[in-house]
Amino acid sequence: SPCSEGGDKDWYVEGRALVGKDLIGRTWGWSPDIGLGIRHLSNGITGVAGYRTDDYLYLPIGITGRTIVASHNALSFNLEYDHLLHGWQKTRDSQLGGGDVPATPTAPAFTIQGFSDISFDQPSGWGLRAGAKYQMTSHWSVAPEYIHWNVNSSPVNYETATFTVNRITARQQVGAYEPLNRTNEFVVKLG
Repeated sequence: SPCSEGGDKDWYVEGRALVGKDLIGRTWGWSPDIGLGIRHLSNGITGVAGYRTDDYLYLPIGITGRTIVASHNALSFNLEYDHLLHGWQKTRDSQLGGGDVPATPTAPAFTIQGFSDISFDQPSGWGLRAGAKYQMTSHWSVAPEYIHWNVNSSPVNYETATFTVNRITARQQVGAYEPLNRTNEFVVKLG
């Protein structure tokens, strides 16, 4: 279900290696490229920086078209498909600690000692990037860009919950999965 939160320390870093070829025509130049990319995301929650991390290994395949417009200013367009080769996700539930849960009319009070960490493999997904760049002057350019990621849900994996009820400590396997994730980014770069 949709959710939102704010004030947490979230960040990501991405590295890509691309190779391509320039094909120059009379009015347009085309540059197809292919490569390998890795994307690392870190999501924090209150008091736990890096609570959740995702690593995506992907194959970018793209093309850039360039031309000259309006008194020799450069204009380029870029379109790229990113095929997810594999994703790894880790949730550090052990850092949440535990706590007391009060009794209800149908259940006794109990104490949660904690949870184990849980990891997921994400075997499929894709990304799309589209952008443009306009060289306004010899020293200034503007480049809007849109990035979309669609990472499919993972298979179910299990973590252990440890809790005490009526002075008896128990451990229970809890199943979870990483749900379908869609991310949209809108960027404008001034150079």
